[in-house]
Amino acid sequence: MTTPGKQAKTTPTVTAARRRTYDHRLRLAIAASGDATLFHDIDIPPSTRRSWTTRPVPTVVALHAEDRELVELQVALARVEVANAKLRAVVRLLLALVAVLGGRIADRPVPAAEDKARLLAAVRKTESVLGRGAALRVLGLTPQRMREWKHRALECRLQDTPSCPRRTPQQLTITERWTIREYVTDLALRHLSIASLSLLALRRGHAIASASTWCREVRRQGLRRPRKRVHPRRPKVGVRATAPNEIWHIDASKIRLVDGTVVWVHVVIDNYTRKILAWTMGGTCKADATNELLHQAVRCVRDHAGVVTVVTDGGSENIAVEDEDFAGLLRRVRAQVDVTYSNSLIESFWAQLKHRWLYLHDLDTEATLRKLIAAFVEDHNALIPRAVLGGRTPDEVFLGLHRELPVQLVEARRAAGVDRVQVNRALTSCGGCDGPEHPTPRGEVVDG
Repeated sequence: MTTPGKQAKTTPTVTAARRRTYDHRLRLAIAASGDATLFHDIDIPPSTRRSWTTRPVPTVVALHAEDRELVELQVALARVEVANAKLRAVVRLLLALVAVLGGRIADRPVPAAEDKARLLAAVRKTESVLGRGAALRVLGLTPQRMREWKHRALECRLQDTPSCPRRTPQQLTITERWTIREYVTDLALRHLSIASLSLLALRRGHAIASASTWCREVRRQGLRRPRKRVHPRRPKVGVRATAPNEIWHIDASKIRLVDGTVVWVHVVIDNYTRKILAWTMGGTCKADATNELLHQAVRCVRDHAGVVTVVTDGGSENIAVEDEDFAGLLRRVRAQVDVTYSNSLIESFWAQLKHRWLYLHDLDTEATLRKLIAAFVEDHNALIPRAVLGGRTPDEVFLGLHRELPVQLVEARRAAGVDRVQVNRALTSCGGCDGPEHPTPRGEVVDG
């Protein structure tokens, strides 16, 4: 019974969570270095480590004032231990390599299944320290070759080839594959084509295989010819305008019909928008044709626009740009004469017009050619989006339409990536295309 004014005391039944405590020197070391991976061998949650690097360090009353020097020594020791672990991992890889081959894997095949299993086990043990990419580089083992080993039955005692020689006995031998590698990567033979290399190896009796077989083997091995360009330096970015009707490119190109008739096509293209402003077609390449072309193009120049720079080559037909009719409107600049840059923008258009469109049709008459050019110019201006324009067409940029489209396309790509991940994660694995349904123990290798 309780007296008035007093309440009965009750004992709360709350179980306090047990909190882990750490040596303050651990927190000081991680906070001082800003490296949350220090002392990786100590079981400290990653979130706790990150909080130590961001939260202020509390004041700690220690026994000795020299603890700060001890913390610095502990940081240095932890970094040395990390480097030591990497060195031990490299040594482990090299020991396994020497025990198996006595050299780099890139120099010879690995015929024995137990040797492949040992190398795969060494990579698996060291990739947690070095990373898989670094471990493979130390061994000279490519990721494609490692995947082939994993997907192939390790009990097979055959040579290190992409397929079984019994089923495809006509495939190249290991010696021939390495002969092809030596020829393709030889600096002294870098000026020879693949076809010439195959004939040279055939004449010498080193590798008797066709040029198509050489090309297929080059793709399979991922070989690159040692042809790094040194001189002259290629310009990274050519001339670029900042607004429509600031820089034009003009040029003429010759097209031969089926019956041998020569037709000249003149085109003027805007540098900023890539829009074909005008084009003409005729049987001659003279100043009169250029004059007619420019009279069509100047209709696209707005009243408030300034003088348009017209980039041309040194041809005599381009002298029409300097006529009195275009005084105050156009200013001629000869590519690689008056300026250092070339007229490559319109040359790129010629390549697209001819190789992607015209040469896919029979150019029998001038009427057919005119119809084909008109269709391509219409698609070039209004249909084909350009990456350099952010996904917009030349007409849209020239007229100032759909300015928000590049941002919308970037957002659409991001949203599609999120949706793709969600859809793929929602699929149930059948255990066939992407591995077994149950995880494989670390000590086993799945046979492909």
